[in-house]
Amino acid sequence: NWSGGTGAITGISCNGSNNGTSISNNTVSNISNFGGANNLLGITYGTNNGGATQTISNNTVSSLTCGTGVLVGLNLSGSTSITTLNVNNNSISGLTGSGAVGFDVRALSVTNATTTNIFRNRIYDISDISAGTVIGILSLNATAGTTTNIYNNLMGRLYASSSGFYQSVIGTMINNTTVSNTYNFYYNSFYLDGTTTGSALIYTASALSTINFQNNIFENN
Repeated sequence: NWSGGTGAITGISCNGSNNGTSISNNTVSNISNFGGANNLLGITYGTNNGGATQTISNNTVSSLTCGTGVLVGLNLSGSTSITTLNVNNNSISGLTGSGAVGFDVRALSVTNATTTNIFRNRIYDISDISAGTVIGILSLNATAGTTTNIYNNLMGRLYASSSGFYQSVIGTMINNTTVSNTYNFYYNSFYLDGTTTGSALIYTASALSTINFQNNIFENN
């Protein structure tokens, strides 16, 4: 068990790797941070990481609790020089935030890479118990011409019952507002339930991206 004080907490941080880097087979669990509006990040992959192929796999991030800051299970933001980023076979669960408006709980946040493959991950029991929002997968890639493949993932039990935001729970958010990218959703099972102001299985803030869906099971109950 690990409890924070007055600063941000990161379980594992990598911010200077090159070709072939792998962050795999780690467990980050039972961490809490209630030190004001400070963030809690399970595993962070920073913008100084670059090179051909990078892999984040077989990690378990669970039982993280945050106060009014941003809470993220896997926070992956490598440089634009990464040609392939593989995010696979990770389990992210038991994330609980209590952020104010403008703060959120994210299971998985990904930016950059020419091709990003997100597959065979399990995301469940992610919640915000105050006015914040919950996002299962957040894509923030601002580089044109990239491809993100999201397939064979399991997601469910995302809750933000006290939030008044119009999209308080989002399964996957594509937040590229100015560039054209391609997103492929294949063979995923996404399920949303519970009482919220509003929810969306897939939400896009981009009118430019191409989004393909094939053989998914999506239910917003």
